[in-house]
Formats: sequence, structure tokens, C-alpha cells
Amino acid sequence: MITISTDQIIISTVLLFVLFSVAQFLIATWIKARLEKSIQHEYDKKSIDYNFSILQREQAVKIAALLAKWIKYGEDSTEVLSENERRNYFEELNKMTLELAIWIPDEEIVKKLMACLSHNETAPNIREIVTDVRALVRNKNNYDLTWQDIVVFSIRNS
Repeated sequence: MITISTDQIIISTVLLFVLFSVAQFLIATWIKARLEKSIQHEYDKKSIDYNFSILQREQAVKIAALLAKWIKYGEDSTEVLSENERRNYFEELNKMTLELAIWIPDEEIVKKLMACLSHNETAPNIREIVTDVRALVRNKNNYDLTWQDIVVFSIRNS
């Protein structure tokens, strides 16, 4: 027959208590670490998304700047600008065009933009491109703003 003394019961009870306490501490620490990492991951993801949306808006501003610069002189650049000014003007337009061609993720917008800048007969007008870029930046495919709602000013000879 096995006899267990009171001391053995107390010692085994204390050991079980310590063992369960250590296990509880380890499990709590593990859960806490997992939660912190999960929260940090979500925060990092939202931060990256936010920074990307800022970058998208900056690039959209560059598209607007390119189009505004491009329509500034239109076909009159040879009459209005000196040879050196024309070189600088076209260098800046080329730089902006190439940067945007690399950056814009939507190939249809790139094609529309390039067709417009090259005076292609089937090219959409500038305002249509602006609404497409707006939809890209805002991650929307349908909204009430149409290209007819966008105003573009032009200089007319009097």
C-alpha cells in the first residue's frame, strides 16, 4: 500500500500551483505578445495605406500640373517662346510625362493621357482624364462627378 504523508501532499500541491502559475504566466505573455504584434501589423498596414494614398494624391497633382503646363501654350509654343524657353518647356513636359507613365498604375489612364498629349484624334479630352485620375485616387469607379462638371480655362486671342 502506498502511503502519502501530509508533507508530500502540501509539496505536490505547491508544485502544482507553481506549475499552473508559470503556465498561466507564459500563456498570458504569449497572448499579449500576439495581440501586440497583431495590433502593430494592422497599424503598419494602415500607415502604409495612408502614406500610399498621400503619394497617389501627390502624383494626381503632378498630372494636373502636367496638363496645365501642356495647355498653357498649346500649339503656340513656337510663336510665344524663345528657342531656349521651348527646350526647357519640352524638357519639363517630357520629364513629367515619363515620370507619370512610370507611376500611374492604371494602363488605361496612361494610354488616355498619352493619346491626349500627342493630339490623337480619338483621345479623350483633358477633363475626362482628370475624372479618371480622381476615381483612381479616391478608389471609386462610379460617382456623380462627370467630366462635364470640370472647368478648364483657355486663353483666347482677342
